[in-house]
Amino acid sequence: MKEYYKNFIGKAIIVIFACTMLFACSDSKNTVQNSNNKANEAVNDEKTYFTHWNEDSLVVKELVKYVEEVTNKDSKKYIPKEERIVVFDMDGTLFCETDPTYYEYLFLFDKIIRENEGKEDIDEETRTMINDAKEVLNTGVVSDELELKLSMTEYRYHLNMDVDSYKKQVRDFLQRETKSYTNLLIKDAFYKPMLDIVQYLQDNDFIVYVVSGTERNFVRTAVCDVLNIKPNRVIGMDFELKASRQGDVKNSIYQFSRDEDVVIAGEPMDVNIKTNKVLMIAEEIGMVPVLAFGNSTGDFSMLEYTKGNKKYDTRCFMVLCDDTIRENGNTDKANKIKSMVEEKGHISISMKNDWKTIYGENVVKK
Repeated sequence: MKEYYKNFIGKAIIVIFACTMLFACSDSKNTVQNSNNKANEAVNDEKTYFTHWNEDSLVVKELVKYVEEVTNKDSKKYIPKEERIVVFDMDGTLFCETDPTYYEYLFLFDKIIRENEGKEDIDEETRTMINDAKEVLNTGVVSDELELKLSMTEYRYHLNMDVDSYKKQVRDFLQRETKSYTNLLIKDAFYKPMLDIVQYLQDNDFIVYVVSGTERNFVRTAVCDVLNIKPNRVIGMDFELKASRQGDVKNSIYQFSRDEDVVIAGEPMDVNIKTNKVLMIAEEIGMVPVLAFGNSTGDFSMLEYTKGNKKYDTRCFMVLCDDTIRENGNTDKANKIKSMVEEKGHISISMKNDWKTIYGENVVKK
């Protein structure tokens, strides 16, 4: 009997050992298989989403790797869906910036010149604005001083206009043809490679905000339908608004009536660039982003704020206007921004080298 138990125990040990080895091999095989599956998924993501990017773009590979890590619940870098905040600048990051200048300014210049055409009794300030507008239209150059001046005075040309009427004027303006490109309406002047990124991030449950120096309702009119985001995901420069019959009564005293409109009543407090972007994000979103995309010195504060996120791993990208063949590029500006990007440890996106197309193959710079 003892011999029987010895044989039984010996056989049981052999069976247990064999099963252990089998499961170990199976787990190892599954680990390898899972790793291969993730690699294949990454490749598929690149082919599925980033159709307007060159295949060798390191930017795409870096972004896809990051997204895979932070959306994987088994990863130490996992970020819950509700905290996957991503912020994009608009002009020069998502949307054409130079045609020959910002569309917000072209919209304003059109109103200034059209409303004063043929008039002889024009005040000196208006005459100066007309001359400035014509110079910018010829050169495309807007000084910092003029940029601030334009932002602080454009409200005058929409004073007492209700917000919906203002947005309709913007929408009509966006239906026009671009000045610098063939086969391209202003409303369609989005960078197709950046739209790829927006769609990819949205499909991976990132919450997309647009944070722009351009007036908020101008931005809402331009981007909300195209990017499939709600108006409350847009942060921009704000005109002072009031009720249409409010007069000089303070907001905290005046009672709004249902038959009134919200109208443009005054100039913005400041331009929404640099540190203002950070403060607006902190106030309106209430969470530090994990991804940020910009293109100019006005966006670096927003990127630094994102990079300083103490809770999650982050990535920050800057679009370089280094393509002078397909776009109204500026090599000097691109080199300056690239140098700053390298110094800050952010990631450059080269229009020239990373993008297969900018506006589409049928669009040509004039």
